[in-house]
Amino acid sequence: MVDVSFTRPEVEAEAGVEPWGLARTFSSEIDPESMGDTAAVYARAAGEADDAGTLAEAATEHGAESGSLNGTPLVDSAGRIDDTARGLQGNGADMDEVVGWLVRAMNLALDTVSSVNTLIDGAGGPPVGHGMTYTKGLDVVYQENFDAAQAELSRSIELINAASRAAAQRADAPGTVAATVTLDNGETMSFSPTQEGVDGLAADVGRQIRKRYLESVAESAKSTHTEMTDTIDDYRSKLTGYGQELQLLGYDLSGPLDLWTTEGQAEWAADQLAKELAKDEPDPEMIQRFTQGLDGITDAIYGDSNDPGDPSRRLTAAERAYLEEFFAGLDADDIAALGNKIDGWNGGKMDIANGLGLLTNPAVGGFDVGDAQQREQLPDVVKRFVYEWEDGALFGNGTGPTDPDELTDELRRFNGFGDVLGHMTITPGDQFATDIAHAAVGIQERSSQQHGLLRGFGDVVPNTGSSDLLSAASLNADASAGLLLDDDFRNSLLVQTWQDSDGAADLVRSGTTIPEGVDPKSDAAHPFIEAAYETVVSSVDHKDYVLGNGPTSEDLAAHHGALQSAVGDMAIRYMDLLSVSSQDTWYEDGRFNVDRDVRNGLFQLMDKADPMVNDQFFRDVAAWQGATAYAAFAEDADGNGDNASPFARLGTVAGAVEHAKHLADTHIPDATAGTRRQATLVTSVSTAAGIVNTLGEYGRIGAPVSAGAFGLAEMLRHSLPDPTEAESRAKWDALEFGHTPIRTIVANAAIEADYRGAGEYSLPDLASPGVHESDVRLGRPDSDNPREKGYEDIENAKYDGYRDALLAAYNQATGVK
Repeated sequence: MVDVSFTRPEVEAEAGVEPWGLARTFSSEIDPESMGDTAAVYARAAGEADDAGTLAEAATEHGAESGSLNGTPLVDSAGRIDDTARGLQGNGADMDEVVGWLVRAMNLALDTVSSVNTLIDGAGGPPVGHGMTYTKGLDVVYQENFDAAQAELSRSIELINAASRAAAQRADAPGTVAATVTLDNGETMSFSPTQEGVDGLAADVGRQIRKRYLESVAESAKSTHTEMTDTIDDYRSKLTGYGQELQLLGYDLSGPLDLWTTEGQAEWAADQLAKELAKDEPDPEMIQRFTQGLDGITDAIYGDSNDPGDPSRRLTAAERAYLEEFFAGLDADDIAALGNKIDGWNGGKMDIANGLGLLTNPAVGGFDVGDAQQREQLPDVVKRFVYEWEDGALFGNGTGPTDPDELTDELRRFNGFGDVLGHMTITPGDQFATDIAHAAVGIQERSSQQHGLLRGFGDVVPNTGSSDLLSAASLNADASAGLLLDDDFRNSLLVQTWQDSDGAADLVRSGTTIPEGVDPKSDAAHPFIEAAYETVVSSVDHKDYVLGNGPTSEDLAAHHGALQSAVGDMAIRYMDLLSVSSQDTWYEDGRFNVDRDVRNGLFQLMDKADPMVNDQFFRDVAAWQGATAYAAFAEDADGNGDNASPFARLGTVAGAVEHAKHLADTHIPDATAGTRRQATLVTSVSTAAGIVNTLGEYGRIGAPVSAGAFGLAEMLRHSLPDPTEAESRAKWDALEFGHTPIRTIVANAAIEADYRGAGEYSLPDLASPGVHESDVRLGRPDSDNPREKGYEDIENAKYDGYRDALLAAYNQATGVK
């Protein structure tokens, strides 16, 4: 039996495209049957939501309700959403504008499904919608060709049989005369008029007929698929524009109306983004158009991607599918191009970074990157630069010597990837944060070997990507603390020669700062305190590296100011612990002490740091001293003289300052000493006085001031007036002044706190012309101000015991017997 039939899947296989499959997929994506329900959900939500930002959330809460409002359907007779007559409007101008765009989006989706379906099942007629030029739906074309093939086969068999009978009548014996037949297509063929000959020819003709009609339908399928794709692309482009308008109004795109976060939309957006990034000069605004689905998902879970809170829920299955589909459409070169071609901040970079953060965080429904099998499903760029970099071009692709061009090209790609990931705003998962930090340090170590690896071929590429990865990791404070508690990681971090140390600084700050809302005395604070302890000790051990004096070159020079600043800020935060005199260095249960060598090493490090870092650190030390002294006097409000511990700590820190400056000033010419003495003393004392005066105001208005008052000092630090140019250039000079600065600071604090009536006194103003260090210490006998005293007089009259505690600790810290 000859069969010339063919199925729709066979047509699609012949055409190489799937128009029927595309139509089914798109209709399923839009789900026209549920659109009325969705509209009803938004109608109810619009009346309850506070603003556009909460509309999607409110709509989600109504998601299980039916598709009518007060019993009236919201889909009109034409199958479109009616936004005016049926209750969607009238909820305020902004809300109505949001609803208007949502209705446009829903109707655009319904119209596009209708147009796509008409390309399949249309009976023919004039152009309808979207400028389409079809005359017949593909189903009609298919059926016509199917039927025509059957009819032509039947006619051909009739002609073959007739020719066979005619030949038999002319033959003396069966099969001795050849038969000839001319088919309706004009083709003439000869065959043996036997049954075998007839059947053979019929089969040959059937195969030709089937092939011809199948190819004809396949050509129509190709045309239909092209027109269908154009129609859907037009829809997706318009929908993206609607999404931008909604986002400007504060609407969350990942709501019950999930048009912006479908797999189809993800595939299209990734494809469009890749095409845009392939241009020499991509359009930053277009990039953000194509990443809006990522932004919508992030907003839905974190509230606001620009200022995210804690995740409110996990990814839905649809959102997870969107992320996977989107990143499957981009390779490492695409994302690297985004970082390398677009300078500075870009919303698209943030969207992609946050999308990767979501997809790699099992706590919100992403992949468990600690599982090897799940890591295989990660986006190409993450595998390449986080988990498989040691097998890539940085190491000769694991097969041989490193190719210089491949090495530098790969570093440029890595820098681009890092630039994108550095735009992350959400907290990455614990394991992913840890993994990107390890990759960052490993790649930094490899990049520092460029001179040897390139062997003089090609220019080196400074590594900035590692810093960006560390910044992203630092968004997870717990992971950052854990990393700093890892001896190998911490020491490796601190001995690198960073061309950009911002990321290392971010990680140090994050991992050593007790998070807001965590009680410093609780177990939850212990990892951060211990991380600070370990980082202080390791920074001293590796101070030459922290100062940027490790292996370096002009084109891979160290820029460690940010890292030094982070170490200094950490030291200030923990100065209450660092200031306790101890013979040993130890940590236990949320407390630590360091011995004199460690403390002095830390202050030496900060004294040799970048000049701006140096200046800020020692100003902060002065602020801590002023705050600590004032709080100590305030706690001893009754004047009992039984609060000596803070003054001992003040002396210990002052001794560490002197030790550092003594080493630093060994090579300073004597000719500069006078200028430096006056400027540095003014700087230190005025900084502390600013803090003390402000704390005094707090006390006068009834605000609590306690031994922990440096929290106030730190808060107020940036409100202090900037020092003069001379002061900012100057450094502390404890060698020249000894304990004069700290004793002046303490005297000011006693006056401000009115300790035992010390408020009746004032100190000579060092900023005044003709006032010298000795005047502040001993007073000015010729002063016109009877209240003016030197700090020694005030100490003797009001707090000689506290002075003795301070000087004893000072002498011990400096090694004076």
